[in-house]
Amino acid sequence: MGKTIVMVLHDLNNALSYSDKICLMEKGRIAIYDTPQAVFNSREIDRVFDISSSQVAAGDEGSKQYVFTLK
Repeated sequence: MGKTIVMVLHDLNNALSYSDKICLMEKGRIAIYDTPQAVFNSREIDRVFDISSSQVAAGDEGSKQYVFTLK
């Protein structure tokens, strides 16, 4: 039996690390619902939060982390 856990996270890197799917909301509506990679690659995060994001290497294991800057 599969289980579903719903988390509300404001740390976008934690959401990327721990989630199979991400629902990005804007003004109470779903802007995009997809895999973490698809959500981050869609540039919707940049638009919704009015930020610029870039992916950087994090550690020796080849994992990725995002850095966010205000526009």
